[in-house]
Amino acid sequence: MSNSRIKAILITGGRGFIGRRLAQHLVESQDATVISADVLPARQAEADSRRLDIELDIRDRDKLRAIFAQYDISVVFDLASVTEVGLSGGEYSPNLEMTRSVVDCLLRFNVEKYIFYSTQLVYRKEGALPNGDQDYYPIDHYGESKIQSERYIRNNLPDNRWLILRPTYVWGEGHRRFRDGFLYRLARGQLMLPAGAHVLRYYGYVATVCRQTATLAALPFGELPSSTFYLSDEPIAMREFCDYFIAALGTGRIWPVPAPILRALGTIGDIADAAGVSFPIRGLQANEMTRSYPAPVEATLAITGTSTNYRTAAASVVAWALSDPEFRSRIGL
Repeated sequence: MSNSRIKAILITGGRGFIGRRLAQHLVESQDATVISADVLPARQAEADSRRLDIELDIRDRDKLRAIFAQYDISVVFDLASVTEVGLSGGEYSPNLEMTRSVVDCLLRFNVEKYIFYSTQLVYRKEGALPNGDQDYYPIDHYGESKIQSERYIRNNLPDNRWLILRPTYVWGEGHRRFRDGFLYRLARGQLMLPAGAHVLRYYGYVATVCRQTATLAALPFGELPSSTFYLSDEPIAMREFCDYFIAALGTGRIWPVPAPILRALGTIGDIADAAGVSFPIRGLQANEMTRSYPAPVEATLAITGTSTNYRTAAASVVAWALSDPEFRSRIGL
């Protein structure tokens, strides 16, 4: 292979919520060209010539191989995924297909490092932590699809060449569902929380998650204590999380509701949703708010030394949300 090829880092799913921020973080923190590949249409040329957006379905092995042949890619951050909630098992089959296609190129072009974005949903047991990296307990087809990808990576790539990262719930600027769901209901006084409960939530601010990702990727994989890491901030009580946003918004309230009633309302919300009727809570949300699902984030926090200033982050997210005149109007500001 020619040594004249431009050195590059590849991000699949590079125009998704996390992918966009990770691409920008890498452009600002290192010297290689950052290639963002996504099925979404490529944006206009970026101001920084070291960032390249391409439109590509990475299941197309010929086109993906052409990118690897053109550029000297040393690191791949693989974020491409079907993530929509509630699909059938078959509708998540592209996830394993994408993993196989990327792994084929990693082996063919002897790529140095591979960082795969999985999900915390590969293990989702109330009140329990996984006993190891391959202790699985999925609750939906999406989690099952990511388990298939994780196993394929472990079985087909050399040790010390890959990391599996499992993000928790990631929020931040640019997350429209977070704005139109959580922020909207909080601002309108429609957000319900379990009364008297002290359920800790595992959330990751997108800027912090990108720093964690880049820090782990830069370390020698063979010297890390594990090949699997969870991406998250320290756990936080949901009420405390809400208070930061109420302060940033200057308005908003929550409704304390007994947990059994909250779960019953979630069931009603699912029925309403199936009928096309808007309802302030769904079953999945009610379950998440009333039950504890811990994640082993200590190693990530210790190795990366990352943390989030919630006051500053909440203010930044609210400023982004209020920059949309339609959203301001919807919440009465």
